[in-house]
Amino acid sequence: MSLEVLSDFQHPHADTGPDHCYDHYAPRLTRRGRAIERGPVVRDAEEAMTPASMDGLVVLFPAHVSR
Repeated sequence: MSLEVLSDFQHPHADTGPDHCYDHYAPRLTRRGRAIERGPVVRDAEEAMTPASMDGLVVLFPAHVSR
């Protein structure tokens, strides 16, 4: 999913590490300057799945998670 498309959706914010690490996977702005909205704070992947399945949030994971 491109960052431009991502900016159309809200996604949960992980509070498990420093902001600069999270910003690497989910920057606050797209290359065109569109804001990427951060939603509820979650502590782990399991906690992120409930609001994603109910509220239409987009949950981001690094590519290695699919392996």
